[in-house]
Amino acid sequence: MVAFVSLVTLICSVGTAAQNRFVVSGGLNFSTSNVKDISKETMTQYHAGIGYKWDWALGFSLQPSLLYSVKGAAAGDDISSVDFSVGYLEFMPSLQWGPDLLLFRPYVDLSPYVGYGLNTKASLPEFKDALNKFEYGVGLGVGIEIWRLQIVGRYNWNFGTIASTVKGERVLNNSSIQEAFGESNLGGITLTASILF
Repeated sequence: MVAFVSLVTLICSVGTAAQNRFVVSGGLNFSTSNVKDISKETMTQYHAGIGYKWDWALGFSLQPSLLYSVKGAAAGDDISSVDFSVGYLEFMPSLQWGPDLLLFRPYVDLSPYVGYGLNTKASLPEFKDALNKFEYGVGLGVGIEIWRLQIVGRYNWNFGTIASTVKGERVLNNSSIQEAFGESNLGGITLTASILF
């Protein structure tokens, strides 16, 4: 952590003609749960939000964003199935690095995030009640910036769990919600396009 703070201080202390800009973003989430021994399908949802981009020296930039991001999955077995989605309010401070090649800027992206579920949908009411409201994780991606347009693709590792409580109902091959989903989470790929103002 000390090394990270020292690096950020060094980068910020180097003089540069920064082009700080507001950002409006939107894109697609391709998420799935990592439930073991249960068939699952990727669910396509969306995200949208606003942010601000600070350009630093040596090709680094920081782009914190506040997003509304919908994630979900479908899972099932021979007896029953469930599909669900959660709309999260996410804070994502994205650290980017890439050389400015005048006409465009390719970059790599490290994006930790934390979110709170504002709304949930599920095909089983008891599953909706058991969904965890909190999520956190990290994304790693590559992107390109051309003038005032950014396009980035990320793979996201979600470290939170899907199910937080057990209501006593049984789903998916006679397993409780907690047994089936208590150790799983929502990860996947996101594709984002942003306009810089």
